[in-house]
Amino acid sequence: MISSFPGVRRNARRSTVVALTAGALLTGSALAAPAALATETAPAAQAAAAVPTISAKGAFLLDSDTGKARYTKTGDTRRQMASTTKIMTAAVVLNTKGIDLNRKVTIKQSYRDYVVREGASTADLRTGDKVTIRQLLYGLMLPSGCDAAYALADAIGTGSTEAARKKSFISKMNAKATELGLKNTKFDSFDGISQAGDNYTTPRDLATIAQYALKNSALRTVVKTTTIKTAGRRDVRHGPGRRPARDARRLPGRPARRPCRAAPSGP
Repeated sequence: MISSFPGVRRNARRSTVVALTAGALLTGSALAAPAALATETAPAAQAAAAVPTISAKGAFLLDSDTGKARYTKTGDTRRQMASTTKIMTAAVVLNTKGIDLNRKVTIKQSYRDYVVREGASTADLRTGDKVTIRQLLYGLMLPSGCDAAYALADAIGTGSTEAARKKSFISKMNAKATELGLKNTKFDSFDGISQAGDNYTTPRDLATIAQYALKNSALRTVVKTTTIKTAGRRDVRHGPGRRPARDARRLPGRPARRPCRAAPSGP
């Protein structure tokens, strides 16, 4: 994610994972942070002088080839993860047993009402549309669509009501965090909009989540995409929420759209 969008990039030669708690996550070549890698080629004193200055409150650079940490700044401090939550959303969907990426999901008015009510970033899904799980993943990761996240949670979670299915999906996210050994990560949201502020991670844990998620080839295909045509009528592009939800039944007095965000993080 750059700024508030969970976009990610991958380099075929060598990869690293960078997690920034100011709502950013990037994967790319080792050249993405040459100063952080200076210890490989320069004396300790020279490397220390080359440590980068970043504005994020926390950061973690993970070499995903070796598993070694290359740079850290308050790497184990818990902070709200906002839209980087969607990396785990995608990982849970793609690692669901027997997942069919071509399964059709009907877009409900409740998904649209949700992004209107929250003023959240949106993939501009239209009520009544039938889209595939694969298309929802593009809507989740390219424009950081909170409506796409809602649709995926509702489709993959279990239960007789939407509320139960959303709760089930979030439980799957927490179970995956436990499986990955993440002791400083907790989810109470499928998209990063946390009502209670109990949706947190650390730079180190976030890098681990990204490393795990990018093992899936389908997600690697999604996140390296910059633009995709949907339903033959509009482009979905890499970047924060494209435009506010709208249709004949939209809620009156809609607030201005915003990227998914969480409660202010602690110190």
